[in-house]
Amino acid sequence: MPSKSYRNSNPGNIRFGKWAAARGASDNDGFARWATAIEGTAALLALLAGGGYRNLDLVRVFERYAPSADNNRPREYAAYVAQQARVPLDMMLADMDPFQVLKVAEAITRFEGWTP
Repeated sequence: MPSKSYRNSNPGNIRFGKWAAARGASDNDGFARWATAIEGTAALLALLAGGGYRNLDLVRVFERYAPSADNNRPREYAAYVAQQARVPLDMMLADMDPFQVLKVAEAITRFEGWTP
């Protein structure tokens, strides 16, 4: 069975809210649902490039993106992404080149269980 992120065309498993709604998402049980995977991927990249994330290092990114209050392990998440993207944990998103940001997004997609 396809994963929830796949069914929602939401490779980053982004929660639904005003930000996602402004980018064309609908609400599917608290998670954003886009019409296509391209829209969901564009949203993930926009989120990472936005002011709420771009000036954070990976540990702080995942403390915000996947907080422990939601039963996540942000430090483990950050370590996984850093290893997969081959970037240092303390590197800010703003200091990454576009290829590195794409690799971060790709690692998030894998970590979130994107499965057709």
